[in-house]
Amino acid sequence: MSIYQLREVCDVGIGNNMFFATEQHYKNKSNKNGIMTFNCQRTLENGHTTENILVKCTDIHPVLRMIVNKTPLMGTSSSIKMYLNTNIAASFANHGESTIPSLTDSRYVIGVVLSQESSSTRVDVTFNRTEDVQMLMLACRVFFKQVERASVSFPPPEIPMWVRLHYELPDNIIFKRYRDSYGNWEVVDDCYTKKGWHYGACFTIPEPHVQFLSKACVDGIWTKVLYVEYSNLVVA
Repeated sequence: MSIYQLREVCDVGIGNNMFFATEQHYKNKSNKNGIMTFNCQRTLENGHTTENILVKCTDIHPVLRMIVNKTPLMGTSSSIKMYLNTNIAASFANHGESTIPSLTDSRYVIGVVLSQESSSTRVDVTFNRTEDVQMLMLACRVFFKQVERASVSFPPPEIPMWVRLHYELPDNIIFKRYRDSYGNWEVVDDCYTKKGWHYGACFTIPEPHVQFLSKACVDGIWTKVLYVEYSNLVVA
């Protein structure tokens, strides 16, 4: 059985071991979806390292959190999801494709979770690509204003130290009260902290769960690429 171990290729953060990006889908070539990549070394059970390898997970997604100043809501998770997908698809149809193409299946939003709080509702929207976040935020504002007669706010994330070091961000970044963008590093950090990843973490992949095999040129070297759903990784 092969063991996959995160490579220690970056001394200022996990950014080079794990990274999230919008890439061409391995199966539906016309779509570009958000994919999490693990930069690994493949070893055998006897500890012998055989090769560097990239493992791409197709089911790790960004989560946009918002606070709606109303409780309870009339809208349901399914109705909100349907509206957001329809609205974003219409935005592409009306304004054309700028930096990224539209999705042929219009699956921009993966799911919506509602959580009641004291005087408001927290809404977590799991979506596909960080490039669509501004259209997604606008669609959320329109939905809750028209349907719920409520306003929403999008609290920004705290920037962890590994991100500041990895991207060489200055210490005097102006504090933002509300979100106006969404970084790929946020998906990595969420996965890194919630799922307990660390340098040198190991996992195995049952052969039947490998979705697709390909190759990519990394630093001038052709490297094997495995596509798999994260839920099928067996993490040590």
